[in-house]
Amino acid sequence: MRGRTRPTRSTGACTAASLAALALAACGSGGGSGGGGTATFNCHSKCPNDPAIFVESTLCQGTVTGPCAGAIAALEQCISNEQVCNAEGMTDEEATSMACEAEQNSLDNCESCSTGECPDAGGPVEAASQEAGPPPDGATLASGTSKLIDVFVADTGIVVVASDVVEVVDRTGNVLESVPSMRTITSAAFDGTTLAVADETTLTTYSTSLEARSTTALSGQCTFLVMVSGTRVVCSQAIDSAEMSLVVYGSGTSVASQVATEPDYALFFTRIQGTDDIVTDDEDLDTRTLLHVDPSTSDVSVVGTTAADSKPGWIGVLAFEGNPATLMVTDSGALVNIYASTCSETMKPSTCFTPDRQLLSLPSGEYFVGLDGDDGTGIIEGLVGSPGPTSEDVCVVGGGCIVEQVSLSQGTVLSTKSYPLSILSVIAARGDAKGAGLVVGYTMQSLPSNTYRVALLAY
Repeated sequence: MRGRTRPTRSTGACTAASLAALALAACGSGGGSGGGGTATFNCHSKCPNDPAIFVESTLCQGTVTGPCAGAIAALEQCISNEQVCNAEGMTDEEATSMACEAEQNSLDNCESCSTGECPDAGGPVEAASQEAGPPPDGATLASGTSKLIDVFVADTGIVVVASDVVEVVDRTGNVLESVPSMRTITSAAFDGTTLAVADETTLTTYSTSLEARSTTALSGQCTFLVMVSGTRVVCSQAIDSAEMSLVVYGSGTSVASQVATEPDYALFFTRIQGTDDIVTDDEDLDTRTLLHVDPSTSDVSVVGTTAADSKPGWIGVLAFEGNPATLMVTDSGALVNIYASTCSETMKPSTCFTPDRQLLSLPSGEYFVGLDGDDGTGIIEGLVGSPGPTSEDVCVVGGGCIVEQVSLSQGTVLSTKSYPLSILSVIAARGDAKGAGLVVGYTMQSLPSNTYRVALLAY
């Protein structure tokens, strides 16, 4: 169920989350009280053979908090009044559920309402939610069982691109726009105003409200997409070749280029903020490569690489300093000079991405598993993980992952907050100024590999 947040209870085994999912102990004997985001309750069962946890009223006392507390109290009262026992002396779930269908519908409607429209909230949803406190693992914005491709923060909300659908959701998870895909989506890119989505055969660009702007037949399937100036889209094609095949779309006739780097081993393909340059890698040769897209011709050329045999430790978890960027922050918290004096197409060899300094020192075993920023603000946002030696979960050590804001000028952590997450792989991490948090899209540990979650983690 996407886009709903259940109100929380301080104690108690009774719950109105789903009548058919529980043993339906009667709640609210003696009546629920409270409103405007809070309601107290106690409950017991009329049916003598219900499980003990539902019979002992001491285990079913507490307070309902949240914007829909009144709707929960009304449902609990109905269950208490209308509870039906079957021949075995236990709750007849179907009969009791039918008797309280109207109250259940009222609760469902309240939970899916928009800001300020809950009939029993006693005020805007945001105020009640702040009173109850955010979920310990952040606010869920989207989830699914298809492959998560990318996540972006737009003026209209949070854009979630999965292999079977493109959606815009608000910061409570309500779906605002949705465009299902008949073909498998393979990659996506966003330049702040235009979204580019590639499926198996077609490149489509959208507005931030998912209004289609253009469609173009692809010459090959895109493993990676980036957008550069002039709303041009660079597609890195998956081909069996010793060279990376790149095609630039959106500049009239598409422009194809071949660059000498191994496409089969590239793990990332990222635009350098505010430029027409791209950083990518060749894991087979353990090098990093700087590419440039000519603003006039759209030809792609190699500017330079990391020093021969330098074996850079950093991967595609990067944040850029400045707009246009000249430095970038790596997963270990190190600063790298993108355009060193030795980095030029006219120099042979051309050495780019030279070490600058250590921005901050992370504790042993910890590193950034997600990074974003700074877009000229001087602050980067990151998710710090610490995998254990025998687990694929990146949030093992210390009981969770940590959201941090870091000052680039001072190299100091401005804020830090831990979240009990279970992450197999981080797909995207995007700073969200309006939501005052980090939007993280990730695949989940101990579930099918394509099960994903997109969450807003407050700073």
